[in-house]
Amino acid sequence: HKLDSNGQPSGDRTQISLVSAQTIDSKVTTEITFQGNLNSATPALRGTALASVLPMTVLATSMAATNSTLLKDLTVFTGPVIEPAGPANNKTLNVYGTKPDGTVYAGKVTINPWQDTAQTLISKINSVLVQGSETIGSVTLENGNLKATGAASQDGFSLFLGEADPLGSATPGLPLGGGIPGTPGATANVNPLGASDNSALAPYVPGTAQVLATGVVLANEAGIINPTFTVAATVPSSLNIKVKITEPAGTTREVGNIVAPALTAGTYKLPSLPHLMAGETLSYEINSTGAVAAGAVSWTTEIYADSNPANLLRDAYNGTSNIADGSPDLFQENSTADVNALQYTATNNATMDWYKLRFVPDKVTSSVQVYDSVGGSHTIEATFFRTGTKSVITGSAETRSNSWDMVMSMPVKDGTIKEPLVVGIEFDEKGRYVGNSSLGKTVHGGTLSNPSIYPGSPGDNIIDVSWAATGDAAITLKLGTAASTDGLSGFGSPSTATVTDQNGYASGTLDSLSVTNNGQVVGLYTNGKSLSLYELEIDTFRNPSGLTSSGGNLWQVSANSGDPLARSAGTGGAGTVTSGALEGSNVDIAGEFTRLITAQRGFQVNSRVIQTTDSILQELAGLIRG
Repeated sequence: HKLDSNGQPSGDRTQISLVSAQTIDSKVTTEITFQGNLNSATPALRGTALASVLPMTVLATSMAATNSTLLKDLTVFTGPVIEPAGPANNKTLNVYGTKPDGTVYAGKVTINPWQDTAQTLISKINSVLVQGSETIGSVTLENGNLKATGAASQDGFSLFLGEADPLGSATPGLPLGGGIPGTPGATANVNPLGASDNSALAPYVPGTAQVLATGVVLANEAGIINPTFTVAATVPSSLNIKVKITEPAGTTREVGNIVAPALTAGTYKLPSLPHLMAGETLSYEINSTGAVAAGAVSWTTEIYADSNPANLLRDAYNGTSNIADGSPDLFQENSTADVNALQYTATNNATMDWYKLRFVPDKVTSSVQVYDSVGGSHTIEATFFRTGTKSVITGSAETRSNSWDMVMSMPVKDGTIKEPLVVGIEFDEKGRYVGNSSLGKTVHGGTLSNPSIYPGSPGDNIIDVSWAATGDAAITLKLGTAASTDGLSGFGSPSTATVTDQNGYASGTLDSLSVTNNGQVVGLYTNGKSLSLYELEIDTFRNPSGLTSSGGNLWQVSANSGDPLARSAGTGGAGTVTSGALEGSNVDIAGEFTRLITAQRGFQVNSRVIQTTDSILQELAGLIRG
């Protein structure tokens, strides 16, 4: 029988013809299968050394970015091709995270993606990683990858980038400096240097360091501090304004240093904003080589309070414990400070796909060759990184599950992955894949299924691709069965996750044939695929002993044997097929043995004739001699 595309017999028995089997059409990839382990001990978003999830590559060439590459030329650039006019081309980039000791920092820098280079971006990020005399870490570019290294050996270092503000709204902060009326934390303080209403401040003495203001941080004032200094044009020489924090034990550290040029009026802020704990003392200190007139310097102190639910860097809530413990809520289990959700919002990625440049301490990468609808081959790369752990309480029992995210990528020349994100790949306390029901949910409970909010559409296990040659296609990612380890797993052993299969292939031509034990004729093609073309059936009889012998080990159907019953090899009592071997059962052993004996006797007779002839000739020769 001829076999159809599913390997099933079709039609009646027929002769084998390979004319229609000389080529095999291509098949588009619609499924990718994953298997292997994702180590549950992998750090989540913090470590001593971090790297971007994806490298920065040049859109036109797919080559790794260098320090001189313009941001607008990168594949992660999503803004308009033509630079907007006016101030619209300046974008605020929020840089924030945790120091090596786990305490938070934040800063805002301005970038122009149409004019700034990768090195400009790196320099501005590094400016946030310095707080006065303290260096938090540093960022470099290596083979297109952004690398971030903490300045200390502690593993609490983290770094996030984005255009969405993680701090929420600011509230008026500390009214520092004696003589200023008001309740701490209730009103903004505008304190003109040497003003008549501030009896605590004496007129400034040129060339000296003078404390402008000082105050102890109260519990309701804990949080990230944003001091703003306004300098009038009447200042005859440059000012150096230092921001200092004194811990309750008496240790003082400088967390910021602002230099205001002479005769340059303006507003000055710290590039990196420090976090103040309750009980610490905040102070501002000024130093100038020239005289400073009354009212020449004023300041306000905004605070992004730890009590503000909109502040993702707050340190105030984790169930009913760990309040103001020094670790931000974004790294506390079951807190609502969801930095993962913020990283994937459209507002966070308005001009650049910052979520593709997330900094992670470790990642697992696997690549697979897939095919479009005309058989064109393309390489897709999947990158996994762990995002955290959450606890689940059922009755009196508490279990924990680990969550991973995945970003898909491919060369721009091949097309575009329109939905490259898979969020919430979760494993239970036994390392089993929870199932697709957890996809689209962050470890902090955020649901990311709204495509108008989340550009990567990370709500399911389907990625949408637009191939450059053939257009749109959807690929389903087979991650595993719920509550099992037949796909991905989350054990505490080394990570081995990889793509094990995909169902597409290119076109090919027939290269060779083989026959299986069950009688299928299989065509082997140049694209590496095999296709079952025909099935060799074996006839059986209800009464094989009733067959009529026709000589030469041949048999005929008789009324006593019954009609032949066609069966697949190896089923219903039928034998199997052995490929590449001659069958010996069609030889008449008795007849062949008789022929062998006859040939042997003939040889014996011939040898006797030769022996007799030799004797006669020998006797004849003797007579002649006599």
